[in-house]
Amino acid sequence: MSVYSQDIFFQEPDMQNRTQLSTKILISGMLTLIILLLTSGFLGLYSIRKAMKDSQYFTEAELSALRIQGIFQNQFHLWENMILKGNDPEQFQNNYHKYSKLADRVQDSLFNLKLACMEINGIPDKIENLRIFHNSISREHHTYIAKLNEEYFKDKSRIVNLSQKKVKNAIREMDDIVNKIKTESNNEIQNINEYYFNLILFTLILLSAIGGICAVYVTKKILGMHTELEKKVKARTRELEELNDKLTAEIEERKKTEELLLKSKKEIEEANISISISEKKYRMLVDESNDIIFSLNEDLNIISSNRALNKHLKINPQNFSSMHFLDLINEDHNGRGVAKRLVKEKIESFLINRKPVEFIASFNSGLIAESKEMSVKLEFLNIEGKNEIHGIASPQLEDSMLKYFVFERQMFAIENYLLIAEEASQRMVRNLHRFITHDEVTMIRIALREILINAIEHGNLDISYAEKTQSLIEDNYFQLVANRRSEKKNSRKLVHIEYQISSRRAEFKITDQGNGFNHEKILSTNLNDLNTSGEQHGRGIAMTKEIFSSIKYNKKGNSVLLIKEFSAN
Repeated sequence: MSVYSQDIFFQEPDMQNRTQLSTKILISGMLTLIILLLTSGFLGLYSIRKAMKDSQYFTEAELSALRIQGIFQNQFHLWENMILKGNDPEQFQNNYHKYSKLADRVQDSLFNLKLACMEINGIPDKIENLRIFHNSISREHHTYIAKLNEEYFKDKSRIVNLSQKKVKNAIREMDDIVNKIKTESNNEIQNINEYYFNLILFTLILLSAIGGICAVYVTKKILGMHTELEKKVKARTRELEELNDKLTAEIEERKKTEELLLKSKKEIEEANISISISEKKYRMLVDESNDIIFSLNEDLNIISSNRALNKHLKINPQNFSSMHFLDLINEDHNGRGVAKRLVKEKIESFLINRKPVEFIASFNSGLIAESKEMSVKLEFLNIEGKNEIHGIASPQLEDSMLKYFVFERQMFAIENYLLIAEEASQRMVRNLHRFITHDEVTMIRIALREILINAIEHGNLDISYAEKTQSLIEDNYFQLVANRRSEKKNSRKLVHIEYQISSRRAEFKITDQGNGFNHEKILSTNLNDLNTSGEQHGRGIAMTKEIFSSIKYNKKGNSVLLIKEFSAN
């Protein structure tokens, strides 16, 4: 396409657009003129209506004043007739009532007139003065009438003449008020009419000026269309030139971007190599760790673990991924599962509050007869938008100071929480490893935990054997303990612990704040008999007899002293 044909192609649409725009401007001008005319008519009608409404206030005030003036004159005319015709009792009585009503009516009318003329300067004060003056005349007339009535209306003319001067003064003041109201009303009405006339005149001038400005604007707009079109053509040419420059710059920018991308690709490859090396190091650290490092989902199913699992528990990590975490927790030596229930309670609390938790648990081993106590740490992690539980199980480290241990004495007062009983039992036997074997320490810890749990359940919380049996069957044992603990009578009860450990013996004293029990009957029960009868609980004291050298209860049965004698080292 030639340059000439391109120009024609560019110009014809602009000519059409210019014609359409000119038509739109003319139509807009006509509409503006019509709107101005309608606005002028509306403002004129509005001004006339407003002037009439504003004038109505003064007109009504003037009419009210004239009406009161007539009532005023009627009252005093009736006064003269009443006195002059006072000899006729019936006529006098009728005139007296009419006069009283007219006097009250004048007072009310003057008060209303005062309110109606508040905007008229000086008139309210004059009306109030006349109202007071009229009231005094009316009272005086009532006094005269009473006196004339007592004297049988003698000397009537003298009484009329006495009040005549005051009546004329009152009528003159009323006439003066009426004239004043007329004058002020006429002046205000004239001012209102002049105001709205000037407003209409100013509006017409303003609208005419606006119309003229619009006409000039439309003319200038149409005349300037051609010049504006030429400017647009030049501006369009400049835009095309600028667009060409931008395209050139963009091509250069893309070249630079490609170079940066090639450089970034190389850096990413190097970073991937570094990440791969870091991952290998991390796997080496995890797999070679002496701690069991594992992950769980929110249902406590095991997702993964390191090699330490096989090292400590003799379980193949490949089989580990299909297991539930609680399946690894060992039942107690006596088969009651208290420790496992306590671990389960602690984990359930962890799943609710999602705060990191630590506890000691005994794990099942791949070897049937062995278990291993380990310290466990659990915490929630968010990995790629999914919640996982990260866990570390560490073997119980030997206390380096244990070989220097000589003597210990401690006192505690614990609240009625089963998890605290578990932790307290672990704390109480911590230094026993110095003098006896690991298995013996474990049995003592389990026995102490049983006694502490009994002190909480049956002592402080007064849970009966039947209630505990039923709760274990219904699997709401921990809820039963929590409900009893929240009762007001049990909220302040504590279990007191005293113990001392030496190279010869260990003594443990446990006291609750309950009502005690028949300990002699329980002490006479054999552990084998309980096992034979299949009882689910009640083995604590019987098992304790098998472990400790001596058991001594107080008479009430709420305090027990447990003594373990050590064989000669």
